[in-house]
Amino acid sequence: MATIPNRRIANNSGKHLISTLYLLLLLSLLITASLLVSFSSTLIDQLGIIVTNVAVDAKGNVYVTAIAAHTATVQEFDSQGHYLRQFGVKGQGEGQIEYPQAIKVDSTGNTYVADNSKRIILKFDSSGKFLLSWGKYGQGIAEFESPGSLAIDKEDNVYVADNAVSRVQKFDGSGHYLSSLNNETVLKWPSDLTIAEDNSIFVADSGNNRILKFGGDGRLLPDWKQSSSNNGEIISPVRIAMDYYGFIYFFDRYSSRIVKLDRYGQFISNFSNDVRLGGTLNEGNAIEIHGMAVDRNGNFFLTFLNNNQIQKIDANGKTVATWSYEGVPFWAIIAFAISVVASVILVVLILRI
Repeated sequence: MATIPNRRIANNSGKHLISTLYLLLLLSLLITASLLVSFSSTLIDQLGIIVTNVAVDAKGNVYVTAIAAHTATVQEFDSQGHYLRQFGVKGQGEGQIEYPQAIKVDSTGNTYVADNSKRIILKFDSSGKFLLSWGKYGQGIAEFESPGSLAIDKEDNVYVADNAVSRVQKFDGSGHYLSSLNNETVLKWPSDLTIAEDNSIFVADSGNNRILKFGGDGRLLPDWKQSSSNNGEIISPVRIAMDYYGFIYFFDRYSSRIVKLDRYGQFISNFSNDVRLGGTLNEGNAIEIHGMAVDRNGNFFLTFLNNNQIQKIDANGKTVATWSYEGVPFWAIIAFAISVVASVILVVLILRI
């Protein structure tokens, strides 16, 4: 009879153990389900995400815009591709992003995003908080049909190239209209632009297969001539950037090259498919650079139409880093794996008791 209390204690202990295991299993399953709900759309998006453009701030950090079915955000990385943060939410509401086509960062860290779906320009502060937006669909002042690229001068004025109406408009940092460069009588499908230290504006006039130079007052300047060298021939310029020293770089879609020119338009060098831009040549077809930015040290940051990668190449055309747009955070992947393994272990223990 002395063993009966021990059996009762053992039975009670077993019941408590089973109850504890069931509670732990329930908690583990709830964590697993929560992670699935939170990141399932992001995981799906990762399969079809398109990185649309890239910008570099004064500190050398890299800002990337991307879109997918449930994603339209800005992500920030350091110059080596280490993820720092992201901001922006996909949607049609105020402060939300639908199709981020272009991005630039001003001298104080404010970020400007051109939304080609909502036909507006959005401004975020250095912490990623939405501040304001301007623009609407149309061809009038401060209206856009296809705001495809941005540039910022040393006074932090914002230039918006609208390729659909062949126009570049200038605004202050609060979105107030200041002036326009020209209209379709000079420009035809301006696909990109960059601004020099003296506020000269260089426009990739893709529809006319040329690069044009404008003064800070918006007048066309005839003193800049494109190189007559075959290596520097401009056939189809779609992206253009300028480095800290005033050298001009443009991506020529036809020849799939990045060409370097001096401030007078004379050819210096080029990077071609020999450096395997984009990692692959897409079965021999010309690659398509979607975004291009240059930092103070002459490093290039490129995004591509056919993948979600960001590629960093140095001034000699050598690839020094490649990384992908961040989808599901690494911590979430680890947490999900741990919760799944824990759930399996708990099920096995319950079945064995």
